[in-house]
Amino acid sequence: MSLKGSLIVFSGLDNSGKSTCIKKTAATLSILNSNLEVIWLRGGYTRIFSFFKKKLHLTGKGERLDTLILDKRRLRSKILQRIWLLIAILDLILEMVVIRIKKRSGKTIVLDRYIIDTIIDFKVKFPYVYRPNGIMTRLLFKVMPKPDVHFLCVVSPETSARRSLLKKEPFPMNSTILAIKYAEYNKALLENNNCDMVVLDSEKLSLEEMASNVLDYLRTELE
Repeated sequence: MSLKGSLIVFSGLDNSGKSTCIKKTAATLSILNSNLEVIWLRGGYTRIFSFFKKKLHLTGKGERLDTLILDKRRLRSKILQRIWLLIAILDLILEMVVIRIKKRSGKTIVLDRYIIDTIIDFKVKFPYVYRPNGIMTRLLFKVMPKPDVHFLCVVSPETSARRSLLKKEPFPMNSTILAIKYAEYNKALLENNNCDMVVLDSEKLSLEEMASNVLDYLRTELE
């Protein structure tokens, strides 16, 4: 299996098994290629943006971003929301440039979440401000490297919420948001005609089976 310079991406709803599947997959891939890096990528949570959030006081300590967005006492100003989005997208563009450079150097990159996940986040959290066809988003799409393989981990909103409770997450995602995001992922899958993304159903497959399917697919596609 030749992984050199490959970009392997995992997308999906929260608690769909992405991170765990990546850990299990990366453990095997790192044996085949030591020059491998796993990157957790989510708009609004990247390194540079975290610095600006503190400066702009857009978040409170230990609070989830979606909770703040839905709290009318916070981020009520559309101007602040636009600033938030601008900085988040600019930071993502920078991250994409860095990933391109790493790929060209021969490093294998595994992304936990991709641009599709961030776009869905933005559409759900900023429905009256974010423009999916805006200039900054178009620029982001131009800069982002195309994945060699894109896995979509699927889970229902109900199962996602149940898993969140079992994991005792401190800030579980609102059930309404989960349902909206689930619909957005289905829409994205249909728009891609089911050909650009490899679907992994975490309700039908165990995490071990998901990781095994990923490795089998990579052996076929990247050999």
